[in-house]
Amino acid sequence: MQLLSDPKTGTKCRVSSVLQQNNKVYGPKNVLDIENDSNCWNSEGTDGGTTQFIELDFIRNVQPQEIRIQFQAGFIAQSCSIQVFESDINQYQTKQTIEFEDVHSIQTMQLPTDDNAATTKIRLVFDDFTDFYGRIIVYRLEVWGEDVSEA
Repeated sequence: MQLLSDPKTGTKCRVSSVLQQNNKVYGPKNVLDIENDSNCWNSEGTDGGTTQFIELDFIRNVQPQEIRIQFQAGFIAQSCSIQVFESDINQYQTKQTIEFEDVHSIQTMQLPTDDNAATTKIRLVFDDFTDFYGRIIVYRLEVWGEDVSEA
């Protein structure tokens, strides 16, 4: 297994919102920076139950197998749908729904690998927030798996 979400490999990150539109301090690229523990993505609050998301575009064919994520305790989403982009139908399909604990430590989730289908994008759609205003703070997001672009 290798780190698929490394920005050095071209992986791009997009999010649903950024606190005060301050991309430098709270922007999406911060969750991929595993060398700086103080960087984070901080979302705006939600409006009446809307979801938040993080979308990774790997720019190559990969088989994601594991997600490692670190939230700020008190600012997590307790429920997350893992969606994988299927290029043949040009849309995302939900593959798994997972639940997170309200802790600051890194949480690791295995992804289903039964179909061995490759993808170029993955989206984490967050819901059921612990913060009253629906804010999320993510310090780290790592996606591990196999790079199949050269296979």
